[in-house]
Amino acid sequence: MDAQGDGLAASRLKGQLCRSLVKQQILEEAEVVARKNWMESRALHGEDASCTTSPTCDLAMILSYQNRFEGAIELYREVLAKQESLYGETHELTRNAMTNRLSAYVCANLFEEAKSLSKHAVELSKKTHGLESIVTLTLLFFLSGVHERAGQFEESRDMKMQVLKLERKLRPPWYKETLYTMIKLAEDHYSLGEHDQAIALQLEALDIYRHLEGDHTFSIMETCFALACSFHNACRLQDARLKYVEAIGLSRSLLGDRDANTNAKLAPLMALYTDIDEYDLAEDLAYEILWFMEKAHGDDHASTQEAKNNIIIVMTSLDRWREAECQAEKLVASLEKTCGENQLDTINTVEIYLNRASTLNQERLETLTDTLGPDHVITLQATALMADILYELKRYTEAATLQLQIISARTSSLGHTNPKTLEAKENLSKTYPTEKKYVEAAAYAEEFSKSASGPA
Repeated sequence: MDAQGDGLAASRLKGQLCRSLVKQQILEEAEVVARKNWMESRALHGEDASCTTSPTCDLAMILSYQNRFEGAIELYREVLAKQESLYGETHELTRNAMTNRLSAYVCANLFEEAKSLSKHAVELSKKTHGLESIVTLTLLFFLSGVHERAGQFEESRDMKMQVLKLERKLRPPWYKETLYTMIKLAEDHYSLGEHDQAIALQLEALDIYRHLEGDHTFSIMETCFALACSFHNACRLQDARLKYVEAIGLSRSLLGDRDANTNAKLAPLMALYTDIDEYDLAEDLAYEILWFMEKAHGDDHASTQEAKNNIIIVMTSLDRWREAECQAEKLVASLEKTCGENQLDTINTVEIYLNRASTLNQERLETLTDTLGPDHVITLQATALMADILYELKRYTEAATLQLQIISARTSSLGHTNPKTLEAKENLSKTYPTEKKYVEAAAYAEEFSKSASGPA
């Protein structure tokens, strides 16, 4: 065997070693092997030789895994130019090189560049294979994914609908690529708030998965969970509950109670329990989530802090103010430790402080109501403050209830046109639209406007 033949054999072995290291997540060592193989291959065969393509792709792949996308894109550009020169634009190897470069663009969030190259690939495939071909559909689906990653869900949805229509024509419905398209199209519908369309696709996919795989598989688990989320957002709460419970049961069985995937499914079910006022069940899940986060990430991790905040929310919903206050004090101390006192300005932190304020103010309000009565001016001031806190926490129904109490008390003691009464009516007119009580909001807004402007 000549020197070049020996070099090719050695390069293949180094490539296998490199990919083995990548699978084991030993990326630094993999990069050393890949870069040495790339340089030796170019030195032995020349930069333009086709046999340098594989070492170049190996190195580009590792750079992508390390989030060094600029270097990866440049290497994939080099491979693409070489394949186009050797085989032409429409060859399979050229298309593979184009797809690799596209993937690097998407990972680097360079969506415009990805869309431009992807559209070019689709048009080339249409000319070579026609629209109704698996190759073109694969590239069109990839283009829809670029739009999805860019947050352009309408464009993504429309392309996936086109792909699914053609796939149903070309493939049987149980084909795995067709099922995947259905699931991804349902995600686009979900992102656009088109829950009925998402539910229809998810139910169809779930039925096919059950027919193909039975009831105890990862596909069933993930599809059940996605369906539960769609039911939840469509306000079909009992349907959502059944599917959440089924998905979590499968996850516990397939992955175990302590798996991160299982834990991630608990928070939406906890939120559902609070939506349907089953706070005891929500509390159980909140503590299970917190236990997992503390074990997995430690006491001061952001995910653990969020889990603690969930417990505060559940405690306030159960009127267990002392426990909520105790949890809030611990959480604020943890945040001050990790963020610093002058950097507690995130949305989650504001919510935590509001929850803490609600615990303190609720206790004060109850004391004032008992000692001074519900209509006393000081009690009403505390009631108004509580309504403001609840509004900021997006607990609009509770805020509106308190605001109605304030209006009634102030109207009785001060009259309809008193500034304090008008202020209370204006606050309620702002709260009602959040509950979609537009007629009531308009009525209070009109009454406030007329009273504030005085007689004609």
